Amino acid sequence: MSRQSLSPALITRTASALITGALLATGSDLPLSTSAADPSLASATGSAALVERSIGYVAYWDQPRAVQSIGGAGEAITEVSPSWYAPAADGSIVVQLDGAVDDSPAAVAQLRSNGALILPALANYRDKIWDPAVVGAILADPVSRAAHVERIRALVRDRGFDGIDIDYEHLTAADRDPFTAFVTALGAGLHADGKLLAVTLHPKSSEPGPQPKNQAQNYAAIGQVADEVRIMLYDYHWDTSAPGALAPINWVRQVMSWAATQVPATKLVLGAATYGYDWVGKRGTSFMWAEIMRRAANNGATVQYSQTMEAPWFSYVDSRGRKHTVWFENARSIAAKQAIMRDVGASGMHYWRLGGEDPAIWSIP
Repeated sequence: MSRQSLSPALITRTASALITGALLATGSDLPLSTSAADPSLASATGSAALVERSIGYVAYWDQPRAVQSIGGAGEAITEVSPSWYAPAADGSIVVQLDGAVDDSPAAVAQLRSNGALILPALANYRDKIWDPAVVGAILADPVSRAAHVERIRALVRDRGFDGIDIDYEHLTAADRDPFTAFVTALGAGLHADGKLLAVTLHPKSSEPGPQPKNQAQNYAAIGQVADEVRIMLYDYHWDTSAPGALAPINWVRQVMSWAATQVPATKLVLGAATYGYDWVGKRGTSFMWAEIMRRAANNGATVQYSQTMEAPWFSYVDSRGRKHTVWFENARSIAAKQAIMRDVGASGMHYWRLGGEDPAIWSIP
């Protein structure tokens, strides 16, 4: 992350001046909330970002460790997106797993402790299952879609959040136009409330994209209305694939280079993993960096680094004689992705997820 020596007060005053100037120049009547003075909102007006975004996701099932990470990272994390909420079939907002999500005011205060903005993730992930059908049904009906927008706005206003992150995954090609209409209306509504809209997207390097989930997302149209466009550049190899790097660097460069032609640079965010997979054959189990390093030590494995992939890896044989292959992300591999982020002029990074990541990430120059 970039480490400017500007004081927070100076950053805030400079951001406010840029935003106010842009509003006057364009005649915009966008109202500004107290959070709007943050440099992150500069993207909404087309102003250059003053500091790089550094966005950490919080998984509700590992929230205590994520809070520890936030405390250790300090001001290196500028935004936090706790993955707490999901859409219900009637368009209302519910927690992702009943009885397991702590979105209390005290929890929000913990996540804000170092001054980070809070943009909770609203994901179609409920009861540990991705559900594209519930989103598709909401989006297909203009009345339901409008009601869903209003419920999201009410959540953000009532809870005092700085905005929302829409993480609707695995949609279909038929959802493309309704999804664009939804984020357009939501962006307009949130901006009227002085709030931010982030939209998290599947990676691709052309339109409409290779799979239905990619085809559902119109990068250019979303880039016009969202404040942040977060690209999930991980799981190139996944838990049921052959072993390999989670984000081969040439793939990252290809996706980000194309995305930068579709989305304004001040809005574009490169997403990186902080975990890895331990494969036996084509069956992988995900672990955070801390667990992976313990596995390497416990099995006498030497961590290697692929300069071609820009990713660490190792292998070992367990007590049952099975060969394991482990690929993961650490500070070195994430630094390589940050270099691409800067090369294409993007506004920062997001990390899935906090809690057990390599702590050296937060001191990358």
